[in-house]
Amino acid sequence: MAYSTPGPKARSAACAAVIALLASCAMFGGGEKHTLVKGGVFFTKVNMWYARNGEIHSTNYHLGEILPAGTRVTVGSCRGGKVKFESEAGGKYTLVHATRHSRLSLAELFDRHFGRSDVTSSIGIYSDLSPREQASVDAGTIGTGMSRDAVLMAYGYPPSHRTPDLRADAWVYWVGRQVATVRFKDDMVSSVEGLSTMRMVKIYVVSDPPGAMIQEDGKFVGKAPCIVDMEIRPGAVSRKKVFRATPAKLEAPRLGVLCDAPMSSETVAGDPITVREVIPLSSGHKLGLVPGDKILSVNGTRIRNEFECMNAIRRTGFGRPLRMSILRGGREMSLLGRTDVQESGAFYPRE
Repeated sequence: MAYSTPGPKARSAACAAVIALLASCAMFGGGEKHTLVKGGVFFTKVNMWYARNGEIHSTNYHLGEILPAGTRVTVGSCRGGKVKFESEAGGKYTLVHATRHSRLSLAELFDRHFGRSDVTSSIGIYSDLSPREQASVDAGTIGTGMSRDAVLMAYGYPPSHRTPDLRADAWVYWVGRQVATVRFKDDMVSSVEGLSTMRMVKIYVVSDPPGAMIQEDGKFVGKAPCIVDMEIRPGAVSRKKVFRATPAKLEAPRLGVLCDAPMSSETVAGDPITVREVIPLSSGHKLGLVPGDKILSVNGTRIRNEFECMNAIRRTGFGRPLRMSILRGGREMSLLGRTDVQESGAFYPRE
């Protein structure tokens, strides 16, 4: 077979490709090959705990709030022992490679935490977990009976200098100033030692409209409002998807607020209704209402009691523009938004 010598243009293109590859590898140092491209879109593979400044330490201290597994992010840079990235919601984070407590390269650390596919999608690892394991991943907790994959998604990777081999029967985590040991038998968690801060709390689940079908650990626990027991760790602020709800279908738009004024069709002269509580994710919450606001009018209709407010919202219709005049701190102001769509509804847990 005859081979021809590449021309100048071909040689230039080949050189450019080699230079680009070397530049990509140089981002990690050590001549390692990696597919990371600045501005690339990835998904988090495990829960990550971040501080107020957005820093995430590779030692995985489990302090702060949770950035959930399956979060879509855009990587900005990866150099100097740091991976800087941003979530779709605009949160900015930095994964800091603590080399003193790590046996990994930055490239290996990156691959543990980020991937091109969403692990929480219908074809991801999350879908293969049991309902109880999924609930633990959502809450960032661990318990007996969980698989190794579930523990990694829920708790992240243990510090590599304490657990150099993930095939070991014991993984050692740092939880704040505590040392937690997760023991496995037949690749399932048999015991968790050292997490003395776990506690049981009662969670009050509210929905608007009432009657949302509430599930916890994949099991039906009741219709909202209801009370369920839950084991939490104080450092784990996020309870994302711990509870699942099928909202009751709205018969008419709702504002999603509780008022101090009594439910009366009689006019209360000179005393507008006062917002006592705003249900998160409701149209009132999206509108910007806060406790203490006094509602004066809705879409130009003067409001003198709660019935008039409800009727004004109903007449507006689903998904329609909503203008509300309120009194806040003695100052009159206008709020603009939209009413609910018919399939919507809101629910939230609180201690």
